[in-house]
Amino acid sequence: MADGLFTFGTLETVEIPSAGPEYAVDTRALAPVGVLYRHKGNVYRYVLYKDPAYPANPSDYCLLGEPVYWFLLDPPNGIFEVCSDPSVGLADINGMAGIGCSLSNDVVDGIHYWIKVGGVAQVNFIGPAAPDPGDKMIGCSTPWSADHINIGGPDTDNIFGVVQGPEYMGLNPVLLQNLMW
Repeated sequence: MADGLFTFGTLETVEIPSAGPEYAVDTRALAPVGVLYRHKGNVYRYVLYKDPAYPANPSDYCLLGEPVYWFLLDPPNGIFEVCSDPSVGLADINGMAGIGCSLSNDVVDGIHYWIKVGGVAQVNFIGPAAPDPGDKMIGCSTPWSADHINIGGPDTDNIFGVVQGPEYMGLNPVLLQNLMW
């Protein structure tokens, strides 16, 4: 697949900073929501971030490497909303939407941005143990983190990638899979 934009039908205009999709964060939709974009071997989906606790908790935001989950998904109507909390919205049904890849800390409720759905993403691990290369990745029940299972582990329903790099807590490279439909 060549680099470029892949829409759901009509050719539409997209604004992407020359530095890459990781820098596109705005309250306005600068691309068709739900569109896929391939850039330097990775695939991104344009989404709207929703904070289910907003406005009661306006400080909830999406961090680099954070798994995001479907909050509301209705592709025929152009609705692709994600959140950081796996216990709300459609997370229990549809699981992972992708990995937050914004290099800005401004991804809060109502922000449009790109999430990574294919290629290698830096994924944040906070425990209970550091992942090993080859571990399969699943969504975590704790917001703002990922969890992992060893090859052949019990939970094979929500696998979204395979750890590629060294074992340590924090950001680890993960080859994403099953997120680019």
